[in-house]
Formats: sequence, C-alpha cells, structure tokens
Amino acid sequence: MSQSRSPSFWTASAVLTLVIVAVFPVFAGVGHWRAGWSGVAAAGAAAGVCWAGGFLALIAAGLFRSSGNAVNGILVGMACRTGLPLVAGVILHSHGGALAAAGVFAMILGYYLVTLAAETLLAIRVMGATKRDGETEVV
Repeated sequence: MSQSRSPSFWTASAVLTLVIVAVFPVFAGVGHWRAGWSGVAAAGAAAGVCWAGGFLALIAAGLFRSSGNAVNGILVGMACRTGLPLVAGVILHSHGGALAAAGVFAMILGYYLVTLAAETLLAIRVMGATKRDGETEVV
C-alpha cells in the first residue's frame, strides 16, 4: 500500500488555497476593469465563497474516507462544493448593491470552475489514500 503518493487533508487544503490565490489576480484584474474596486471586492468574495465550498468538500471526503463510504463522501462534498457557491451567489445577487453591480455572481461561476477542477483532483487523491492491500491504484 503506497500512501506516500496520496496527499493528506492538510496538504490538499493547502494546494486548494494556493490554486485559488494564484488565479485571484486574473479575477481581480477583470473585476477592476469592469467595475473598479467593487469588482476587486467581488473577486475576493467569489474566492472566499468558492474556497469555503471546496474546503468543506475536502472535509467530507476525508471524513467519509476512513468509514468506507467513499461514495457518500463524494456526494456530500458535491453538495457542499456546489450548494454553498450557488446559494451565496443568489443571495449576493438578489440583495443588489455594489457587489451585484460588479458581477459577483459571474465571478462566483468563474471561480467555481477553477475550484471544481482543483478540488475534484485533490479529492480523488485524498480518497485514494486508504486503499487496501492488494488493490490496484487507478490514479
């Protein structure tokens, strides 16, 4: 059993954070171009919301990994990863204000795609950390 190739929860969380921070200048630049400093704030809100959803999904993957219910962990993670950004985006957009005018919902959708790709790859690696002896590694 090779657990050295599978990242721990904290390593996966750090990588997710680095990915979100790495693309922030792109979103902030687009936001500033579209709406000034309100656009940068919208990019920051989108980054925070999507990071929280991805972090909760990694927690779910880690918790269900040890109990042998990997499918349940993926489903709960998918609900967190999708639900939190969607609900936050709808609430922020419907309340109006500077963030809504700056396009916070579009920022959340863009960040969601980045977070989805990163968190899915990380969750697969974290879930693979507990394979039993004799099983072949797919990842």
